Amino acid sequence: MTLLLTLACSRPAPQPNLLMVTLDTTRADHVLNGRTPVMAALGARGAVFERALTPVPITLPAHTTLMTGLDPQQHGVRNNGYTAPASLQTLAETLAAEGYATAAVVAAAPLRASRGLDQGFAHYDEGDLKAVGADIHAPERGAEEVTAAALRVLDGLPEPWFVWVHYFDPHAPWTAPVEGDETPYQAEIRLLDSALKPLLDRVDGDDLVVLTADHGEALGQHGEPTHGYFLHDATLAVPLVLAGPGVPVKRVGGTARLRDVHDTALYLLGLGTEPALASWEAVDRPAYAETLMPMEALGLDPVFAWSSGDLRLVESPTKRLFVLPEETVDVVAQRMDDAEQLSKALWAERGPLPLPAGRAMDPELVALGYLDASELGAGEVYDNTELIRVSMALYSGTDLETDELMEVLRAWPTAPELHHRGLPLLAGTPHYEEALRHAAMTFTDDPTIQAQAAYRWFRTDPAVATVALDHLLATERTVPVAALVLGSKAAMGLGRAGDGEALAGRAMERELTNVDVRYDRARLIHGMGWLEPAVAEYRIVVQARPEDAEAWRNLGYALAGMGRTTEAVEALDRSLALEDDLVTRQRRDQLGPD
Repeated sequence: MTLLLTLACSRPAPQPNLLMVTLDTTRADHVLNGRTPVMAALGARGAVFERALTPVPITLPAHTTLMTGLDPQQHGVRNNGYTAPASLQTLAETLAAEGYATAAVVAAAPLRASRGLDQGFAHYDEGDLKAVGADIHAPERGAEEVTAAALRVLDGLPEPWFVWVHYFDPHAPWTAPVEGDETPYQAEIRLLDSALKPLLDRVDGDDLVVLTADHGEALGQHGEPTHGYFLHDATLAVPLVLAGPGVPVKRVGGTARLRDVHDTALYLLGLGTEPALASWEAVDRPAYAETLMPMEALGLDPVFAWSSGDLRLVESPTKRLFVLPEETVDVVAQRMDDAEQLSKALWAERGPLPLPAGRAMDPELVALGYLDASELGAGEVYDNTELIRVSMALYSGTDLETDELMEVLRAWPTAPELHHRGLPLLAGTPHYEEALRHAAMTFTDDPTIQAQAAYRWFRTDPAVATVALDHLLATERTVPVAALVLGSKAAMGLGRAGDGEALAGRAMERELTNVDVRYDRARLIHGMGWLEPAVAEYRIVVQARPEDAEAWRNLGYALAGMGRTTEAVEALDRSLALEDDLVTRQRRDQLGPD
């Protein structure tokens, strides 16, 4: 009997499961209160960190920090659209090697598996992401759908497991119905909180739960509408709750960092030696922060920050010093010694950052009103809040007069995001060719702009189109399917069949949810004689758009080209029923009777 008791006591305790919940765009001061009872209940049975900071107010790099324990300048993912290097060791990879079943459920396009954070996850569920409102650049799915997917995943996982669940709802656009005195942003968080309940009810006290956010939302503070451009508590301060085995029930002061969550989780799971936040003491940890979005989206200088104690230094590159948490007055002139000390710490952490060289501009474009980029400094985002406003208006689909938009593009010739988003709004106007010519010469690594230029001028100015096509082929950036399609058409028009077929082949390798782009891709490969894949594409299009006479007609033509007469007749009859067309009827009659 004694031997049996000894053996039972010596068996290792089962390793806890880990549920990590990340909330996109969620301010620390908008949760864990009466408006979010589900999150508050989680906090009531665990440790709530009163001050936790993200190193970057952008989805993908912040999540990369969470999964690696590294800040952006260390892991190399500096903005959305980057790809996490395969050389990174993620939390999922570490836990998988220790026998954990791993799965992730994500809610928005910035975290697609193609961005590299699927490393170590045996199951990575990104679902069917759809555009919400006018924001076509961040397809997402709602909280209830995410929770349902997470519960399905959990039902099939053996223990121990690590499951990461990501929610995107608090990110603009805000479409949730408003109740009482709440704002649209608060309404999204309220519904998200409610959707969390079935997921949090699924775990018990033996499971380790981490709940946090990637970044906050400015909501107009400091002149910033949303996030990504400035570095203040509105976008850097995030909620952080841990609950489960080894976690005390308490509020923890001091400063926690998102990077500390990785080591803390491993320690609490018995797989790490660095307790990090698990001292549960109020420690003021100095915190690094950066955003390259002003540089990469608007052509301005990047912004860096160093927070220590009750001070935050912001360099953009002008030094600004703020007292936390208010951050209302720049006190750098009164506390220059403190500013210099924090600046040294910041530079020791961030290291050198290569900045893009200024681009010289065609004299004709300068004459049209563009500023000469070779004579401009990059510019400070803090001095250009109007530029952010226009950029966000374009992002959200707000209408701008074409003349106003053209003046903005001329005034800001090196703002990539403005030109990338503004060009489609100028299509069909007298300004389009001027704006496209400038953009093609300036943003040579933007595949969408280069594809548009190649397609626009392959007939009328083949020399310009050839240069644009070469830029498109040379880019190392991810090329959208729509750009691959346009580039392929331009290449065929320029007589570069090999390049055209290569671009079309790349387009066919990609998954698509946008029906319009799928239809363009189908017509491209149909024209190249790739009939079987074209038929497959057309069938998906007509299923989504059964009233589209043209799509049915093209499906019929493709089927006829393959000798599948019966199916071709059926498709052409559907087209004629929707829109009687003489050419289509003649082609239908050539195929014979039903």
